[in-house]
Amino acid sequence: MKLIYNLLKSSYLVSDLKQRVAVLEKENKQLLGENQSLWDMLDEIKKSEQDAFIFYSSLNIKSIGDA
Repeated sequence: MKLIYNLLKSSYLVSDLKQRVAVLEKENKQLLGENQSLWDMLDEIKKSEQDAFIFYSSLNIKSIGDA
């Protein structure tokens, strides 16, 4: 009797663990997507900062003479 109980219990535990793994895999996939989006945003911010630096640097350049 105890053997049957343990077999049923173990199959239940395996099923429960499979469900938890599936939920965690789905959550992991979602977090990876969010992470990639944040890296993309960071790259865009860095590029904007570089463009702004170049623009403001060009404003401070004095002309040497008239062309």
